[in-house]
Amino acid sequence: MHLYEATGVGAMLISDEKSNLGELFEIGTEIESYRDADELIDKVRYYLSHEDERARIARAGQARTLREHTYLHRMRELEQLLEPRLRHLQGSNNQ
Repeated sequence: MHLYEATGVGAMLISDEKSNLGELFEIGTEIESYRDADELIDKVRYYLSHEDERARIARAGQARTLREHTYLHRMRELEQLLEPRLRHLQGSNNQ
């Protein structure tokens, strides 16, 4: 959840590369990622000296989080997963 917390408050996020990261955010536009410590250091130095670019990515990441990754979104997904199972249990109890 740290991805969403950081971006949700408007921080520019640099995250370690994960297999599904590109499904959650557009890398290079909404967040940044790194593969190893050297790449992380290079990107931190770069974005510290490029404030406008850092702010643009931070704003885009925050907008994506608020649009698609809030607790309300997660609860709606959970509801969609649980509702059929709960109906099935209710049907079993009525027989």
